[in-house]
Amino acid sequence: MKIGDRASLVRHVGPKDIELFAAVSGDANPAHLDAGFAAHGPFGHVVVHGMWTAALISAVLGTRLPGPGTIYLDQQIRFNKPVSPGDTITAEVEVAELIEGKNRVRLTTTARNQRGEVVLSGEALVLAPVEQVTWVPGDLPEAVVLPKGRWQGFVEEARALPPVRAAVVHPCSKSAILGAIEVRDEGLLDPILIGPGAKIRAAAAEAGVSLDGFRIEETEHSHAAAARAVELAACGKVQVLVKGSLHSDELLAAVVSKSGGLRTERRISHVYAMDVPAYRKPVIVTDAAINIAPTLEHKRDICQNAVDLMRLLGRDQPKVAVLAAVETVNATMPATLDAAALTVMAARGQITGALVDGPLAFDNAISPEAVATKGIVSQVAGEADILLVPDLEAGNMLAKQLIYFAGATAAGLVLGARVPIVLTSRADPLSARIASAALAKLVAAAAPRPLASGVIDFRDEPFEVRLTREGKTFSGPITADPGDLTAVLNQAFAWLAGHFNLSRLAVIGHRVVHGGDVFTGPARITDQVIAQIDALARLAPLHQPQSLALIRAMRGLYPDVPQTASFDTAFHATNPPLIRRFALPRALYDQGIKRYGFHGLSYRYIAGQLGDLATDAKVVAAHLGSGASLCAIRGGKSIDSSMGFSTLDGIPMATRSGALDPGVILHLMGEMGQSLKQVETMLYRESGLLGVSGFEADSRELMASTRPEAAEAIDLFCLRIAGEVARLATSMGGIDALVFTAGIGEHQPGIRARVAARLGWLGAELDPDANEAGSRRISTAASRVQLLVIPTDEESIIAQEAVSEEAAT
Repeated sequence: MKIGDRASLVRHVGPKDIELFAAVSGDANPAHLDAGFAAHGPFGHVVVHGMWTAALISAVLGTRLPGPGTIYLDQQIRFNKPVSPGDTITAEVEVAELIEGKNRVRLTTTARNQRGEVVLSGEALVLAPVEQVTWVPGDLPEAVVLPKGRWQGFVEEARALPPVRAAVVHPCSKSAILGAIEVRDEGLLDPILIGPGAKIRAAAAEAGVSLDGFRIEETEHSHAAAARAVELAACGKVQVLVKGSLHSDELLAAVVSKSGGLRTERRISHVYAMDVPAYRKPVIVTDAAINIAPTLEHKRDICQNAVDLMRLLGRDQPKVAVLAAVETVNATMPATLDAAALTVMAARGQITGALVDGPLAFDNAISPEAVATKGIVSQVAGEADILLVPDLEAGNMLAKQLIYFAGATAAGLVLGARVPIVLTSRADPLSARIASAALAKLVAAAAPRPLASGVIDFRDEPFEVRLTREGKTFSGPITADPGDLTAVLNQAFAWLAGHFNLSRLAVIGHRVVHGGDVFTGPARITDQVIAQIDALARLAPLHQPQSLALIRAMRGLYPDVPQTASFDTAFHATNPPLIRRFALPRALYDQGIKRYGFHGLSYRYIAGQLGDLATDAKVVAAHLGSGASLCAIRGGKSIDSSMGFSTLDGIPMATRSGALDPGVILHLMGEMGQSLKQVETMLYRESGLLGVSGFEADSRELMASTRPEAAEAIDLFCLRIAGEVARLATSMGGIDALVFTAGIGEHQPGIRARVAARLGWLGAELDPDANEAGSRRISTAASRVQLLVIPTDEESIIAQEAVSEEAAT
């Protein structure tokens, strides 16, 4: 070794080098790791740790010059320029001084980037080996940089959302109680604990935690806890279910129960949303926990559930690999046949929002190298976001191998029900439980939900607009003349602008009572549509003009905002001609004298809430309010209804007569000399419960009254309802379920009990306790006709139709 001797080495630096250096050194300075933070720093971008560059000098000294055995004594460093990710650095040392008798060597040290710029300079003093060392290094350990938890971003996104109420089902173990506390403290879920109170409190005592602030719903045992949780979810009081210390089968049996109200048209399925450190992105494995031997149709639903979740997480067009043992179709291997069929189903639109390909063996699904070796041409192969397994056994083994061999974090969710279900194991680490809760919250938050509801009642004194938002009611006075609709709406919406950003108003939906034969679905409002609605006013002279006045006023206030109309008659357009026809001269049918049916928006909503019943179940829905009717529903479609040509038909209502012998009208106008206006006023405003009782139209007041006229009015009301149920059952050839909905149907158990009693001959058997509690199912297990209470939501149908109609145009 002599003065002037040189040695060097060259290294390229990338993001993983920075991450590895940070992991080894503990230097997590955001200037090196966080692009967002570094953007506001002196260099405007991430810079490499200075000591990473300095370490290259040490590498030259220890391996090249003086070489193996060299010991550092001193180092002076000047960092001349920042090193950026992507730079190529040449580290060089040059002997400057040999210190006699001490085996010490002083060297200049320099590092340059690919542009020749000096990024580091300095001087090193080392203790050189006494004699030349010949050393053949062995293979160094291979360092693999594993990413930090990929779910962390989703967890933070979930934390930022408003609280979501979750039912923790039977949390009667230490781990279940701690899990509930974890998700609450992480700001993810607002838990309700459902189960035997004594056991829940004992579990909390064992865990050494307080249950202060927790709401406990007492049930007798785990089966009842599952049923109660499902009931709370069905009526919207919780948005997420969380498995506690009961068996998964017990919880899921309640979820898929025909009377539970959480089933949808989809099959439920389990997803493992996995963060596999060795894989470059999150991946879903499905179904590894619920569907044992799924059919092709089941796999379609399993696939769609997973696709919907991955799209929610930001993957616009997820890539689904349908797994099998081989990547070619083999007639003796059913998994390959299903995989090929699913690929075609996706191409034909039976699976939407994803690229689907199969069969693919596991290596070809995730490894670009394996794909290249085998020459597979596919947009999915080697890049899968979702791994759709052939059956539960294969899926469970794959998931457990990824968890225990590959160190994956797996968030477990059940999808396909009306609410997401967190399904975790006692063995899951905290990171998995937090990730599961975060994903459940994101799924629940993505479900469409109303921001608020409001009303302007022109009969109110004082005249005001009332708004209910998140359980709180606000009101604003209206000083405009009630006869000036435009002025009223202008003032009301000016007040609403204080609660909402109305500049983001995307579409306005209107309810229109009568669509005749012209409108069998929603319509975007145009001048032509307004003219068509106006032409139908002769069929609904009391309601149609009001709808038109509101439409015209809102178009004046918001001329640039699209507006749509939803029609109460449209749902009944599926009624067959035989049902729609009156026994009148045939020519009148062609002139529009036929049965139309009403309350269709309510019935459309109810039809969408019947996923827990068989697809072809024969259902009668009773919309009982101040206006009341019944509808026969089968397969989600209206078959028949109690109202016909007008909203006067069918059962008695608060002030309307219901069905009436036409001879009565002839007699009133002929023998008694009443005018058309007098008869119209009597039938619409002076009949029904008011007319029979002689003093009251409100069924609540009549039920509370001791007057015999009140009892007679209620008895007639219930008798006519039961009679109409029987008639509609005849139209369908039977009845499987009777649904009570709307103001009276949802909130008056006494009316429901009287109707059910009159239907005992059909096999309807009421559960008195469930009826008083307002449960979804109010019939006994032995009842041949299910009796259900389902709150209606006509406004949500108007909103859905408005959004879909606007999107379609």
